[in-house]
Amino acid sequence: MDLHLNDDWATSAVFSPSLARQQQHQAKEWSYIDQWLQAKYHPRPVPPFERNMDTLRALTALAAANEAADEERASQLEFKQNILSSYRPKRPDDKIIRIREGLNRDAGKALDSVASASVKLGADLGNVSQNREALLYLTKEECQIEHSILPEEQTLKTLVADIQEAEESLRKFHSEAYETPKDLPAKLAEWTRTIKILQQKSAEYKDRATSLQNAYRRNPPRYTIENLVELENEILELQDHVRSLNGQVKAYTLLPPDPKAAQRKIEEAKEELEMLKSQREELYQGLARS
Repeated sequence: MDLHLNDDWATSAVFSPSLARQQQHQAKEWSYIDQWLQAKYHPRPVPPFERNMDTLRALTALAAANEAADEERASQLEFKQNILSSYRPKRPDDKIIRIREGLNRDAGKALDSVASASVKLGADLGNVSQNREALLYLTKEECQIEHSILPEEQTLKTLVADIQEAEESLRKFHSEAYETPKDLPAKLAEWTRTIKILQQKSAEYKDRATSLQNAYRRNPPRYTIENLVELENEILELQDHVRSLNGQVKAYTLLPPDPKAAQRKIEEAKEELEMLKSQREELYQGLARS
């Protein structure tokens, strides 16, 4: 028996028992593969092939799968043979034969139709209600399928019409009678100019955006959210102060523009104020006496 060992097997096995066991295992696998290949190729010789570990692994897996398939095929064949050997066709009942012979041609056809329908519906031949329910269910399913097909048919008709229209347009374009519009060169030139202008504008806008981004990176804004909040509070305080000043200024709006006249007006107002104060004191004293 050819073990397919290399030349240094004996010397390496002496110094490495694990390597020796591995090589013995490989030799057994190669022997099994050789026998399997010879059985498969019999009576022809096994064609030469490269012997290495990859080939050994592939052939081992192939042989195992082949044997598993052979075993499954054999078990299926045995199962079929057992079924066929155990099958015994039943002889029809004499009563059924006599009833069938007593039916006329139309009745026989009707009975065959009912039996065929029951078999196709998967219902009991003698259960009329079950057959009726099965027929109603199939009728309902048929109607639902027909209704669901209608939109698809309409879509198909639309697609066919579009395809025909496209084919007609294509034939028209390829025909000799078709002529390009006279203003097509002018339009093409205009479109080309427009495209060039848009490309220039696009490049210009990109440059502007890049310069703005660079400027923003070089000089970021000095204000943060906290600074803005502080500024807002200061502005609110200034607004309150301005309101108070406006109230004070509003008291001087009735004075004349001349400073001297305004001074006299103020003096008169002070005298009037003093007079009102004296009147108030007299009223308080009168109330106290009473």
